[in-house]
Amino acid sequence: DMMTQAEAIAAAVRAHPVVAELLSAGRTEVSMRWTDAATGVDLKGRADLIDETGDGAAIIADLKVVGPLDVYADGAARNIESGGYARQLALYCDAFTSLRSRASEGWVIMAGREEPHPVEVYYLEPEWLAWGLSDSRRLLTQWAECVASGVYPANGTEATQLARPRWGWARE
Repeated sequence: DMMTQAEAIAAAVRAHPVVAELLSAGRTEVSMRWTDAATGVDLKGRADLIDETGDGAAIIADLKVVGPLDVYADGAARNIESGGYARQLALYCDAFTSLRSRASEGWVIMAGREEPHPVEVYYLEPEWLAWGLSDSRRLLTQWAECVASGVYPANGTEATQLARPRWGWARE
């Protein structure tokens, strides 16, 4: 059942040596509220884990439960990119830095949904986080403009033909 699966995933995550160390020193489910300095938009978020005990940058980690192929590097990178997790982590890191005046790194813990529940831990390269913050700011600026003007991009008003994606054809 789902509860048994969740408990098995949690046990696998806690058994990973890097995660165990982060959990022993860090705080989980950390809520943050802040105003984005560049756009003036009020934001809130909840980091899965923050460890600020070391001398270097604090670690802000996000846990993702994924399919078996998305745990490992190529699948994890694809999942992080397509899910927008670099944007989320970049905003959390920026918020943490502004709230605590301390640098931070964005990490992702990938846990396999299926037995044997493999776990991998990744930290995002600074360029990926910089892109995530830049793209988040682009989206927040668009949001702020919509709120200020009361005008939001409309959905299409006509039917649009949709082609089968290339990867769909490649499966045959």
